[in-house]
Amino acid sequence: MEHPLDRVLAALPLEPLSVRLPLNLVELTQKVGALAWASLGRPDVSFPQPSDSWGRALMCNRLLNITRYCCAWAGVADPVEAMREEYDRACVLHPGMTLDSPEPTDAQRFAAVVEELGEVARATTYDAQTDRGHAGDRDTELIQLGALAAAWATRYTTEES
Repeated sequence: MEHPLDRVLAALPLEPLSVRLPLNLVELTQKVGALAWASLGRPDVSFPQPSDSWGRALMCNRLLNITRYCCAWAGVADPVEAMREEYDRACVLHPGMTLDSPEPTDAQRFAAVVEELGEVARATTYDAQTDRGHAGDRDTELIQLGALAAAWATRYTTEES
């Protein structure tokens, strides 16, 4: 059986990226910022709809850039499989509210992506893994962000689009 993220993840170019701190956090933030630009001039933080071919290409490209970057930066053996597993966990924890679902608004989708970016940032602070720090594991946060972006991208790659 095909996994819900397979169509998006199969399109993901996974050639190696050169990533180093602080550039990797800056570049990842720029990629999320580029996603925000797609909503400019639209009411209520809406994004191009899947039925709009120009918007479909724009959104899919920007979401895949986020996913690809998360794959490259996360220090896990198989980031694509880790994102599939993360998506499956999210389906159980948030039924009907994963970013591929019709239920969340675009503003809610974007807020979820930005919230995960914040968790990646928090995990890269100097005291993240100390008694004073309060961060999760950076690689886990990157996988969560990449899975969110991939799930949202599926809205732009379905047959009905």
